Amino acid sequence: MRRNAPAIFVCLLCAILLAACRTQPSLPDLRKTAPSADAPVYNANGSPAATGRTDTVKYDSLLTRLLLLENAVYGNPRDFGFITRLIKASFDSSSGCFIVAGKGAANTSLPGASWKQGRKIASNYDAKRWALYCKTWSLGSAVTFGTKISGEITYSSTLLERLDGDTLFSLVSVPTGSIIEK
Repeated sequence: MRRNAPAIFVCLLCAILLAACRTQPSLPDLRKTAPSADAPVYNANGSPAATGRTDTVKYDSLLTRLLLLENAVYGNPRDFGFITRLIKASFDSSSGCFIVAGKGAANTSLPGASWKQGRKIASNYDAKRWALYCKTWSLGSAVTFGTKISGEITYSSTLLERLDGDTLFSLVSVPTGSIIEK
């Protein structure tokens, strides 16, 4: 009887766990609780959304996710697990584009509206830098983030811009064919 005690204990534990899993409520179906299509949508900076509801919510979510992944790669440049997740999250296979995030801080020492333009240029430049790294990594290069690489982006389009304090965050779509590595 003592030799069977561990087996009986394991079976009893499994039965308790199965019973506990069945009594937990299921997760709510988020499609049923989504806001109505005519409800107003605002960007993170409080301004009314310029595009349709679905795109704005999707793009804002994607921007946040990509910024988190880019920060993880920035903090751990040799961790190819983060790099792989970033590539998977940023590549849009239906359009053949890398969708990347960029950020640019305002240089308030510049006169007038030029600091706003500088912030926009810096955000766009940062996004294109990430696109160049993503293409390099997707082609199998084991270059770590921060290593000097060079290339040219011949075309890109801004999908979303979000202002938080004096920092502009941009979501930019860059077709893979427009990323030319040198």
